[in-house]
Amino acid sequence: VVIGGAKPFYELYFGIADSPTMQGLAMSVALLGCLIGAMVAGMMADRYGRKPLLLISAFIFFSSAYATGAFSTFSWFLVARWMFWGAAFPAAIFLLLTCFIPESPRWLAMKGKDNKAWNVLSKIGGDDYAEQELQMVEAAGNSKSEGGLKLLFSRPFRKVLVLGIVVAVFQQWCG
Repeated sequence: VVIGGAKPFYELYFGIADSPTMQGLAMSVALLGCLIGAMVAGMMADRYGRKPLLLISAFIFFSSAYATGAFSTFSWFLVARWMFWGAAFPAAIFLLLTCFIPESPRWLAMKGKDNKAWNVLSKIGGDDYAEQELQMVEAAGNSKSEGGLKLLFSRPFRKVLVLGIVVAVFQQWCG
């Protein structure tokens, strides 16, 4: 949706409105960047936790929204600059509120920070809830089941996988 919404603007800006090949290349590169970003973000979240990545995302969201509105060189696009500046307000709120989000208790427990995980969980549901959840995290960590592509393509998940692919194809096909 974001890439499609930006398409008419970047085509004019980069002078590729009359070149279907360059339009396709630009769209493909943007989607490839999204794919790589999603894969890298998952690995980084497992390593560093979700909160640092949320803070970085909020900072990038805020600074890019502000900079896009402040430093745009599109003279014909002058009125729309306020639209970009308008994105800076929710981005600033996101950045501010992200500072108050606790780290994922499951991630904390998986990294051996049980006391911090227990504190977060006890704030959510009390001491009994925290104890029960930490036991479930520990049990899940001790289980021998492996995920991965072999599990994804196994018979029990095949129908769900095909359904997900069909829905994604129809979503792209329909817009």
